[in-house]
Amino acid sequence: MEIEGIVHNGVIEFEPVASLPEGTRVTLTPCEPPSATSAKPIPSIFDRYQSIIGIAPDELAEWLGAFRQRQATLQPADAWLEQARGPARSGVSTAEIMQLTRGDD
Repeated sequence: MEIEGIVHNGVIEFEPVASLPEGTRVTLTPCEPPSATSAKPIPSIFDRYQSIIGIAPDELAEWLGAFRQRQATLQPADAWLEQARGPARSGVSTAEIMQLTRGDD
């Protein structure tokens, strides 16, 4: 039986195969290393998800720091009001909602 694998970060990752019984002796014979032209660069998480994230990591870190600082300084009622600002439904004004709740025609 021959099982192939690839070294990633110093650890051999074998192709999925039927498991070998515990205590089985094995011999490892390295193949030739891949050429520099065949090695694919590993993209960063940001590069992989940039179209979804839409913001650079340093900008995101800056925004998150400011957000956490603002949240830490708000009192509980202020924090609720911060989230509650604006119309309850898009396209509907607060005045229209108030008319509905009062029963105004």
